Amino acid sequence: MAPDLSTLRLCSMLSSFAFAVVFLALWHGNREARYLGHWAASSVIYVAVMLAFEIWPPPFGITLGCVLFAALSGSNVFLLSGVRILEGRAAFARWMVVPSLVSMLCFAGPYALRVSGVPVSTATGSVVVTAGLAFGMTVFGMALLRGAKRNHVDDGAHDSARGRRIAGLALLGYLPGYALSIAATLTPFDGINTLAMFAMLSDQVLLVVINLGLLAMRGDLAMGQLRESAARDGLTGVRNRAWLTANRHRPAIASAAVVIVDVDHFKRVNDRHGHAAGDTVLRTLAERMAALCEPVNGHVVRLGGDEFLVILPGAADADVRGFAEHARQLAGRPIAEAPRITISLGVAVAQGAAPTLGDTMAEADRAMYAAKATGRDRVAA
Repeated sequence: MAPDLSTLRLCSMLSSFAFAVVFLALWHGNREARYLGHWAASSVIYVAVMLAFEIWPPPFGITLGCVLFAALSGSNVFLLSGVRILEGRAAFARWMVVPSLVSMLCFAGPYALRVSGVPVSTATGSVVVTAGLAFGMTVFGMALLRGAKRNHVDDGAHDSARGRRIAGLALLGYLPGYALSIAATLTPFDGINTLAMFAMLSDQVLLVVINLGLLAMRGDLAMGQLRESAARDGLTGVRNRAWLTANRHRPAIASAAVVIVDVDHFKRVNDRHGHAAGDTVLRTLAERMAALCEPVNGHVVRLGGDEFLVILPGAADADVRGFAEHARQLAGRPIAEAPRITISLGVAVAQGAAPTLGDTMAEADRAMYAAKATGRDRVAA
């Protein structure tokens, strides 16, 4: 018995419509979350296409066929554009229109050949259309998976990568159905629209998985932002002790060179100029050191009060000394609405076959106190 395509389409429409309602409801509660509107648009477009297939079953005229198959691929454009907005990127890229154009050409090509008198069988046309849809699913599925590999923060905690993988793999999950559709078309089952049948069967599972992946992406990103916020110092914005505790045993951190930085006579700054000026000093110093760290993939950690730790993975002794001297010079530059300051710095490079960050920090701390003891405003090792 052939599957009831109308029933399968209805199930797909109801599922997509339900997720569209969910996305719109969430968007209504947070109007700044534009990505939810894009995901809702993706579901609504899909519902509209399925409804059109039901109202105007094949064979299609060239205009209707081009519009429907372009829209079918186009629904995934809004799926991906929502992901891009969620991650803080531009919604659309030029290449995202290519799958829709391919789907249109794959439908229009065989149709135009028939009209011009070239004998193109219905089966051949169906295979070409199926290949066009498969191309679109491959492009968008791989785009999601590639983004999942790139999408991580520097402490190794993935933000939206898990949801990206779920949605990307679900899109690629349509490909076996398309392959079966092509195989069945070449050896047709009598009376069955194989493209519609296998697509609708795939829909019953994969539509739910795709949309759950999108919702997981939203939750993962929110959790990642919370973790990131918890690992930042509230005043200066650099890393804090919680981040240091969580990451100190990572090989790149444990074997890193370090610089301990302490503001000279910081108590005088607070006593003479007020705590607001002291806060400005700390924020400015942290910003300047963070700017120095960025090109070398270093980390700045506020240990507490006016003391900072700079972690330089893979740096040699000369590199660390050069960094510290540059930081000392930058710290001495004027600071708006705050007094000029100096800093004392102690540097140390990880030693031994199995170095620990604690040992390296202890060595740098001893060097920093030596810098203070010998006159301040200097680098010691």
